[in-house]
Amino acid sequence: MTNKKSYWGYAIFMVFVIFATLMVSFAVIASRNKTELVVSDYYKAEIEYQKRIDKIKNFNALSEQPKMKFDSIKNVINIYWPAEIKTINSGKIYFYKPDQNNSDFEYKFNSGTPISELKDQRIVHGKWKLQMEFNAGGKDYFTEQVIMVR
Repeated sequence: MTNKKSYWGYAIFMVFVIFATLMVSFAVIASRNKTELVVSDYYKAEIEYQKRIDKIKNFNALSEQPKMKFDSIKNVINIYWPAEIKTINSGKIYFYKPDQNNSDFEYKFNSGTPISELKDQRIVHGKWKLQMEFNAGGKDYFTEQVIMVR
């Protein structure tokens, strides 16, 4: 009669050890991954969003809408304003770079004739989301555009 040992207990134990090792490794790798929030205060952003919806409706009601395009020859952003907007009371353009939040910045412009060219050294190569907000004729407007800077 031969004495056969069963190794099933060892195999099950090794499967659990390998599984636990993989889970701990995954947890360590996941905890080292850098995650950045788009905005730091989501509650405040949610409250302000209804105001933004109204501004977007005003923008869409314009007969011709302002457009922003990057001119790679002059290295500037051109803003094309419709004829119905002759003066601007105030405004700002928020430059949002999705892959680098430390590159984000805001450009403010005051009352007067609308700006047509915008040159800034902080505008680097890549994808930019431009959020333009302005007041003209007593109404507030808002628009978003994505541009590629090459």
